[in-house]
Amino acid sequence: MSVAYSAPALIRINAEDAVQAGAIVQALVAVFGGGDASFDADLLQVEVRALGDPQADAVRAVGALEAWLAEAELESVFVEVTGRSYRIAPRSRAERSQNPLTGKE
Repeated sequence: MSVAYSAPALIRINAEDAVQAGAIVQALVAVFGGGDASFDADLLQVEVRALGDPQADAVRAVGALEAWLAEAELESVFVEVTGRSYRIAPRSRAERSQNPLTGKE
């Protein structure tokens, strides 16, 4: 089932199945809250909509995905950010403690 939104998705994350999508949604809800992340069951995609600064929201979403990948011990996930596709891999434990914008703790 798809839900119609007035704003386009900032980020779309491809999930392998509904269980993985649920885990991705939980990781993103922890960062954004419930209204910003949704699951499109028809496409097996999790979508994030920016309610604030789109660039800052994209950085926060990617950081949450990197941490989730590391916790789940997965190699990568494919995402679409503002129409461009990327493969996101987990960050190391040391990298996760750094600010993704500055590279400093």
